[in-house]
Amino acid sequence: MKKIVLITITMFLIISCNSDDKEANETLANIDVATGMYLRGSKTTEPIRLGNPNNFSSKILIYPNPFQSVITLQSGTPTDLWVVPVRAEKINQTIDYTSVLNANSFTENTVENKAILKLDLRKEEKETAEEIPTNEEKENPFSVADFNPNGFTSENDLDFSELKSGSFYKVFVKIEGKLYWDIIYKSGQENDLKVFEDLWGI
Repeated sequence: MKKIVLITITMFLIISCNSDDKEANETLANIDVATGMYLRGSKTTEPIRLGNPNNFSSKILIYPNPFQSVITLQSGTPTDLWVVPVRAEKINQTIDYTSVLNANSFTENTVENKAILKLDLRKEEKETAEEIPTNEEKENPFSVADFNPNGFTSENDLDFSELKSGSFYKVFVKIEGKLYWDIIYKSGQENDLKVFEDLWGI
């Protein structure tokens, strides 16, 4: 009888731990949440870290951040790009994301389902961005006309002026079949510093 009880308790603990681990991993890799970001004026200026950014951006560089209308993406040879709206929170501030997040943290399907904008960068003749159908959970999507008709290079300007001001986004870039992403903020003008201070105490 004691053996049966011990086995039952052990199995319960194993299942509970596995469930907790799964929930923790899902929370750490939450596609809808930004736990921090890097302020960056240009590609040569030293970035300022806010909070604990849950990005995986070793092969991409995005500036300026915050931005008002146009960002510059510097990367290798990307094939796809997605923009996903996120909410900023002050959580997981002690997590070492460099050891947690990787190119497999999100599937391409997950990113696609959450995105409000997708750019197919493989087709040089493609002159417009692909507009993703909206639903109740997504903000208004838009398209970028005449986008790089001559093909994508290692440094490109992207007009994101139609994104909602005062909002955070994750920009996902696919390079050599792997996903990389960074967190950007479209300027809300005078309220920017207060937003960052309230969130991450700058």
